Amino acid sequence: MDRSTQTDAHPPVSGAEKRRYVFSMFAALAPDYDRWNRIISLGLDQMWRRRAIRPLVKCRHVCDLGTGTGDMVRALFSSSDFTGSVWAVDPTRSLWARPSQADLHSHPRCGFALGEGEHLPLGDGVCDGIMSGFVMRNFYNLDRALSESSRVVAPGGMAVFLEMGHPRNAIWRFLFNLYFQRLAPALAGLFSSQPKAYRYLPESLARFPAQADVRRRFLSNGWRTAEYKEYLGGAIIVYRATK
Repeated sequence: MDRSTQTDAHPPVSGAEKRRYVFSMFAALAPDYDRWNRIISLGLDQMWRRRAIRPLVKCRHVCDLGTGTGDMVRALFSSSDFTGSVWAVDPTRSLWARPSQADLHSHPRCGFALGEGEHLPLGDGVCDGIMSGFVMRNFYNLDRALSESSRVVAPGGMAVFLEMGHPRNAIWRFLFNLYFQRLAPALAGLFSSQPKAYRYLPESLARFPAQADVRRRFLSNGWRTAEYKEYLGGAIIVYRATK
């Protein structure tokens, strides 16, 4: 079995190989990324984003990590209470460059920067808020990304990271894993042009730390306080941290 086949069957867990894999995968997903997000989440992902951004609406400068097609940015701009600006940061330009993103391209309070969570192209303390939507599992070095997030946020600033989690209830965990790890990838595989990518997404959750461990990592990487709120029985998590 050659190296590429091994990588497709078992995507790399961390490090440089995961970095290359994730970059190429999301670039390939660009044409149908939004559509399959809606299908796999049963249309609920937008609601979770709107809930997640609520603590950030009073911020003046917010960084969005792993912007992708800009759903978190739109959720923030949809709040009439938010009058600040957003730096959208993503390591792949293909998702951001799609014509469907024209509303953000022309938005006077939104700018784009090419960069990754582990090496943010921003100065120290330039933001008072930082956010991400379903991105944490894709960092090739979670601790470094959390430390970088802390670096660019000013003292007193806040992080809000929306991510999938591990349900506590055994029955619900079994049903959720059955759907997310088996049924959703199979459905995507029937219609998506990139079925292997949709097998990676549930695998990345299976390897992601439990909620309490993620909270501990925030505290170990420059954040003064950290907490998380569970939705959908622990399947959806909003992490909140202050510097």
